[in-house]
Amino acid sequence: MIEVWTIYVAPHHFTSPVTNWRDLRAICIKQAAAFLSSTPWAVRNLIWDRKIPYILLGKKQLIDRADLDRFIEAQKQRAGDAFYGSQAAKASKRRKKPCLRAVQ
Repeated sequence: MIEVWTIYVAPHHFTSPVTNWRDLRAICIKQAAAFLSSTPWAVRNLIWDRKIPYILLGKKQLIDRADLDRFIEAQKQRAGDAFYGSQAAKASKRRKKPCLRAVQ
């Protein structure tokens, strides 16, 4: 008995002519997750929270790489912000409120 194997080759319109997705302007959620070193669900949550804009192409959500760059720049913090921000918050809690006593 001879076994016959059929190999399905995708049509050319399903394959991308661009081999490197870093050359693309609009990327899919999986590629955006790789770009952000995150998970696809984290990127979906950013889209749902309207923190990054997206393009709807049919049912596929595409994200502009320039928008991802802007998102990264907006999320950056200076080196001292985490330390001094927490110290300022503690100092504001320590401040005593003026006592309002009735003067006789």
